[in-house]
Amino acid sequence: MSTISDLVYQMATGQMETPALDGSDAGRWAWFADLYDNPQWGLAATVPNFNEAGGSVGRLCRATTTCERESLMIRWEALSRLAAIKRTESATAEHHAWTAVINSGVDVHDLLDDIEYGGTETVTSAFSAIISAHSDVNAEKFIAQATDAWESYRTATQPLAASLFLATSSDRTVAPSQLKVAS
Repeated sequence: MSTISDLVYQMATGQMETPALDGSDAGRWAWFADLYDNPQWGLAATVPNFNEAGGSVGRLCRATTTCERESLMIRWEALSRLAAIKRTESATAEHHAWTAVINSGVDVHDLLDDIEYGGTETVTSAFSAIISAHSDVNAEKFIAQATDAWESYRTATQPLAASLFLATSSDRTVAPSQLKVAS
C-alpha cells in the first residue's frame, strides 16, 4: 500500500482525523461542495467521467444548509439512488466517487435528524476516488489542497463563497505527515 493510501486508511479507521470532522454545518457543506466540484482538486476535476455529476452534487451540498427540509430530502434520496446504480457500473475511481455521494446522503440524514456527523465516510471515499484515478504524487497533491482548503472553511466565522479555493490554493504540496493526527 502506498503512503497516501495508508493516510486514507488511517482516516477511515479513526487513527487520523479527516477534514470536516468539526466546524459549522455551513462550513462543512461548503467544503463538501468543493470536494465534489472544485476545478482544481474536487472530484469533478480529478475523477474521469465525474465532471457533470460532481457539479450537480456540489450545488446540492451548497443548498443543504439553506434548503427546505422536504425538498432537500427528496433531492438527496434521488441522488443517492442514482449513485447506487451508477457505482455498480463504474470504473474504480468513479465507483468511489459515487460511494462518496451515497455517504453524503447519509450525512444529510444525520444533519436533519440532529445526529452528530463528521463526514469521515464521505471524505475517505472521495480521497479513495482521487487515489484510484492518479499517481500517488498527484493524488497526494490533490488531497493536500483539499485538506488545506478545509482549514479555511473550519476557521471561517461566516459562510464562505463558492470560489474560496482561488484565495487559498497554492502550488505547494503538504506531505501526509503534516496532516493533523487524532488524539
